[in-house]
Amino acid sequence: MTTSVPALTNGAVPDRVPGDGWNTLSPFVLRMSGFPFELLADLASKTATSAARHLVTTRGRLDQAVADSHSEGVLAAARTRADGAALRAVRKRRLPPPHILSAIESAEVEAVVQRFATLLHDEARAEEEFLRVFPQEELQASDQVVRLFQQHEDLRDALLVSNESSEPVLSRWIAGTRRPDRRWHKDDQPRVDTLVRHLQRACAKNDTTGHLGPFTLGSFAPGIPGVDARQTPLSRHPLLSRWAGEAIATAMRDDPEVLRQCRPRRAPGASVSGRTLRVLSFDYSSKVSDVGSATREHPPTELDEFAHALFVLCDGERTTAHLAHQVDPTYQDGGLLPQALLDALHSLEELGAIIVGPEIPYGTPDPIPELALHTGDPGGVAWRGLLQEARCHLADFGAPGSTTVQRRATLDSLKAGFEAYTGVSAERGRGTFYGDRSVLHEDCSGRYADLSIGKPLTDLLADGLPLAYDLVMAGPRRRFATESRLLGEWYAKHFPGRSEVGLHEFTTGFIEDSAQLESRYAEMDAAETAFLDRVEDTLLSGGTYDDPRIQVDTATVRELVSSAGELLPALCNPDLMIGARSPEDLAAGDFHLVLSELHSNEESLSHGLFGPMLSERFPAFPTHVLDGYRGLMAADEDLACVTLAHRNKSYIRVPLETFEIEASGRSPLPRDRVAALADLRVVWSGGALRLRHPESGRFLRMAALPYAWLGVRRNPFVPFGFPRHQGGRLLPGRRHPHLPRVTMGPVVLQRESWRVPAADLSARHRRDAFLKVQQVREDRGLCRHLYAKVAGETKPVYCDLDSPLLVRQLTRLAGRSAEPVELSEMLPAPEHLWVSDQRGHYSSELRYAAFSAPTR
Repeated sequence: MTTSVPALTNGAVPDRVPGDGWNTLSPFVLRMSGFPFELLADLASKTATSAARHLVTTRGRLDQAVADSHSEGVLAAARTRADGAALRAVRKRRLPPPHILSAIESAEVEAVVQRFATLLHDEARAEEEFLRVFPQEELQASDQVVRLFQQHEDLRDALLVSNESSEPVLSRWIAGTRRPDRRWHKDDQPRVDTLVRHLQRACAKNDTTGHLGPFTLGSFAPGIPGVDARQTPLSRHPLLSRWAGEAIATAMRDDPEVLRQCRPRRAPGASVSGRTLRVLSFDYSSKVSDVGSATREHPPTELDEFAHALFVLCDGERTTAHLAHQVDPTYQDGGLLPQALLDALHSLEELGAIIVGPEIPYGTPDPIPELALHTGDPGGVAWRGLLQEARCHLADFGAPGSTTVQRRATLDSLKAGFEAYTGVSAERGRGTFYGDRSVLHEDCSGRYADLSIGKPLTDLLADGLPLAYDLVMAGPRRRFATESRLLGEWYAKHFPGRSEVGLHEFTTGFIEDSAQLESRYAEMDAAETAFLDRVEDTLLSGGTYDDPRIQVDTATVRELVSSAGELLPALCNPDLMIGARSPEDLAAGDFHLVLSELHSNEESLSHGLFGPMLSERFPAFPTHVLDGYRGLMAADEDLACVTLAHRNKSYIRVPLETFEIEASGRSPLPRDRVAALADLRVVWSGGALRLRHPESGRFLRMAALPYAWLGVRRNPFVPFGFPRHQGGRLLPGRRHPHLPRVTMGPVVLQRESWRVPAADLSARHRRDAFLKVQQVREDRGLCRHLYAKVAGETKPVYCDLDSPLLVRQLTRLAGRSAEPVELSEMLPAPEHLWVSDQRGHYSSELRYAAFSAPTR
């Protein structure tokens, strides 16, 4: 994939693509599936599908014949008991017995019975053919799945990366099926199902997890036409998982030398007034619906003089050895820490007032160097040896050319050392499919290098896509304004006459009044739902809900955006899919765009996996992100990033040159640029709530909100951030079983989708379930390639309705759900997957950052 334009060199890209009310930062990430989509095509069976659909059609005709037997004309034509008995038999889907058949007098009844008999015979033949074909085709597809894993070592390696606990069993089973005398057993089906689920994910999802989903970095370059890139091999990037690093850190604390080097800090929710300690502790271990469930208010505690002085000294900068010098002038370097100090530190920890450590700073890509900073005897400390071994194991695990067997052995060695030292299991059995289960996690980059995309895509980034962002953000902007007003009104009522309060008092006051506020929030929710319904009705007003496609004009969209109110400052990270047959078609303008999702939380490229790599590839990228944020804020505001805690995955980011609020993890920034959450003040100023840092006096705007990753419904920190959008589709679609595809020019705002009761897609036997799906396909006009979102599943699941094995995965998930299944067309469709190499075509999406135009 090359053009006549030379590849752009490191950093030599424009910082942004200006547009209609939005500025798009030039760097982007291209996320791709790990394996070619064509591998899934091998699982399709036209024979089984044709037999199933023929049976469905035949049964439909039979049903119609039964219904026709109830018509008024036929009933009126029945003159004898035999006529009535014949019709009753048909209604029960039975042929009348011979003595009834011979006694029928009505010609109309006889015609109905004869037609019914013919169709009943047709149904029996169609059913016989389906029952003969389906198991054969299912078995053939199962053989094909196993052959794929036998032939492609990288597929077997994908099992190791995504679910190491099942990989040894599956690998042995896959190898065992090579025997010529091997016979299929009923217990083999669950293993086939597991392989199919992995294949679905590897070929149809852009996961950025190992070889299941590599990524490459690129840049938007309006000065070039089309796509410019060179193909490159894949590279693995294994790292110690965050949770494993924290387990090692906990065990390291038993080393007295490590404890001496710890730098205790005050907990995010701890503060003192006089000698009275007040603590709010925050639970990030599981999702909750309300702030009160995630927050514990400890009873106020009176500290003695020693504990109070120690609490003040725990600034996250001083080591415990330094604290020992402060509290005991006779302390000698390298000696045992004074017992009084240890007791006081332990007591303050028990109160939730301090965090002693050692800690891995928030967002750190690699925990090992941070842990290795703690000095100790290089020759005799177990944890230091463990870290050295872990470095070697991780390097071996990611080495080019290493086989799955070698990587398995390396991983086993790493796990054994980890468990021997920490006493903690090296696998998290309850880790989610998209969470870190293992002691290591691995990302993968490559397939393209020096990637740049120019016109005509960049023309749409400037004019076309910005209006789509405004449409998606219309509801969140409206919600932000309404929710901020509500919290301002609550503050004025709860704290009458007070211009400012501390974060502790503000948070506990909100929790205390949450029940009274619920009715106001419910009104807000209803207004938000009504607005989204209006958006849906307006966009679909040019057609009907039964139409497969609806095109909307920009004037209609602009009117909708205008009706939502002020265009408040906002940022977003779109997931943009390009539908084109090839890069050449993309360059020629023969393509369409799918706004797959739009995330508006913390800017996710700098605050996520890709941050450090983007910063290395484009050194100015963090500065441009910060400039984008600054353009959203008032002149008297500073940006404050917030340390949170991710429940499942290693969280990686590049720190911005700004202020940071510790709401959970330890900030890696210098301590003069860090404050604990409890240090801040909430100020009622100019009719609005604002957040102020007491030392600088500057107002702060939070890049992310405390509690944001917990899924709380009512967050008191909303006014201190930006409008938020959690992703998901544009139109709710809750009122109708079908939504058309909605397009605005070349931009698809929403895919065609269906809501189907789960019971319509499931059955006890897989052949019956396949039939039910084909029936729904016929009745609802489903497309062949689609994604299914099932309640309880983190991500949508790809399904080819012509594939018995892929349909089985859908029906099994539906069988466990009591809620409707949301189906949406695969778009771009398989023929429009523009990313390709010699192996085939890959699904892909662009993730980038856009900021609304500066307000000052």
